[in-house]
Amino acid sequence: MRLDFLQVGDNFGFDEYNAFVHILLSKKYRITENISLNPEGYTGKFADYYLEYNPANVAFRGDDIQVLNDEATLKITCISDLTCRFALTFQNETFYSNEGVIIVDLFEVATDEIINNSFTVEIFYDTPYIEDKITGDAIATTSDLREAIDTIEEGETLTLASTVVHDITESIMIKSSVTIQGATEGSIISSDGTHRNPLFVVDNNAELRINDVEFHDFTNNNNPVGAVIYNRGILNIVNSKFYNCNASYDGACIYNEYGDVFSDTVTYEECSARNGAGIFNKGD
Repeated sequence: MRLDFLQVGDNFGFDEYNAFVHILLSKKYRITENISLNPEGYTGKFADYYLEYNPANVAFRGDDIQVLNDEATLKITCISDLTCRFALTFQNETFYSNEGVIIVDLFEVATDEIINNSFTVEIFYDTPYIEDKITGDAIATTSDLREAIDTIEEGETLTLASTVVHDITESIMIKSSVTIQGATEGSIISSDGTHRNPLFVVDNNAELRINDVEFHDFTNNNNPVGAVIYNRGILNIVNSKFYNCNASYDGACIYNEYGDVFSDTVTYEECSARNGAGIFNKGD
C-alpha cells in the first residue's frame, strides 16, 4: 500500500501501518526500517528504493554484495509520497540523502569482500502528512473539519474554504483550544436542515474561537436546543452570522450551559426558538 492512500482515521490490518499512523498523529516524524536491495529495486513499506550500480565494481551474490574494487559505490534513489529525508546505515556508516538520492561509498570495504545486503533506513518527515492533507488546504466539508480538529495540536488554527458543505450527522467535539478561521471573503457553512445534532459541542475547559463564518439553515432535530453550538466551555465568536437557524426549545444558534460566550459583531437573522433565538444562557 502506497502512502498516498493513507487517510486520517483509516484502520489498517498490518502493524507497520498502524504504527506509522500513530507516529504521524503523535507528531514524531521518524521511522526506521530494514531493507535489502537488488538490481531491480525494492518497493518498501514507506518508500520505493531504486538501485543503480556499476557491475564492474559491485556484484550481487545471492543475498549478499561483493565489492570488486576500490571504486565501488551504490546509488539509491528514495521515492516517497511524503516530503522526507533519508538516512541510510550500511556497514556501521550512515549516508544521507540529497534530494532523495543516497550515494553509498564502499571504498573502505576490502576488494572481493562479501558483505550482507542489509540496510537500515531512518526516514525523517519534514512536513507531516496529516498537516498537508487536512490543515494545509482550506477545509470544504464538515467531515474534513472534524478530522482536522481530532488531529491537530491544541491552539492551532484551521482555515475554511469560502463554502463548506455540512456532510456529517454527529457533532464535532471540541475538547481543547481550537480556532476556526473563515476565508478572506468569509465562509458559509450550510445545512439542509435535516441534521440531528448541534454542529459543535464545546466541552468543559475547552475553547472554540470562530472568526468570519456564517451558519445557514441549521435545525436541531434531535436535542431541541442549540442547533449550531452547544457550549459548556469558552466560546469566542467574531464577525460572524447565523441565518435561518431554528430550535424547538432554547437557543436556536447557541445554547450556553454554564460556559462563557464572548461575541463581537455577530448577527442573527431569521432565527427562531421558544427562548433565545440567538443565544440561550443556562446558569450564571
